[in-house]
Amino acid sequence: DARAELGASVFFGNTSQAVVTTSTQATRTTDAVELLSRAGFSYGEVTGDSEAAAVSKRAWGVSSDLNFAPEKAFNFFVRGMAESIFEKRIELRYNGGAGGKIQIFRSPTTRAELAVAVLGEKTVPRAGSGLEPTVVAKWSSRLVLRRALSEGKVTLETETTYEPEIDAFGSFTFSAKSNIAFQVSRKVGLQVSFVDQYDSGAELRGARTNNDGQLYFSVVNTF
Repeated sequence: DARAELGASVFFGNTSQAVVTTSTQATRTTDAVELLSRAGFSYGEVTGDSEAAAVSKRAWGVSSDLNFAPEKAFNFFVRGMAESIFEKRIELRYNGGAGGKIQIFRSPTTRAELAVAVLGEKTVPRAGSGLEPTVVAKWSSRLVLRRALSEGKVTLETETTYEPEIDAFGSFTFSAKSNIAFQVSRKVGLQVSFVDQYDSGAELRGARTNNDGQLYFSVVNTF
């Protein structure tokens, strides 16, 4: 199956005001493997005292997870990701690795799973930061909780990811996304999401702050 999302947001942190967010997600499942692919793009502008609009946010990201034996309580997976984040002064960041996933609890209405992996990651700062590209090894842990209510008409979901460097736990990224979705028809839903992202190296690259938060409202189409 697949889904597409289009939203507008209120933003705080490095950026503020008008932001448009789009994302797509596709899942392909067989008895042996499950392939989950995601892509997203955000763009925002802010108007200052001069009344001239300036780009405040521009970010894109793509990722893919390949899970083996997805129906088992414990399975292995490989994953890869690439992104660019203007407000965090990242020209390009990409990583890849492998790990294991455990289904803590799974039922028709509730899912709880924890994934742990080892990644290799390269970060290329934006020009002008005075910093060289870095290559590091990282731990990755991801906790996903999902609960469907009212016969699937309301869905609560949270996804939390923590990725510290293996030999420097003070250098890490953290993200948390929580959303509530209301299904208004078989294919269309309305969703409210809160996303908080922290990058311990953002200020070193020239960003205003290490933390960015975003609250946005979106329309989700499933097909």
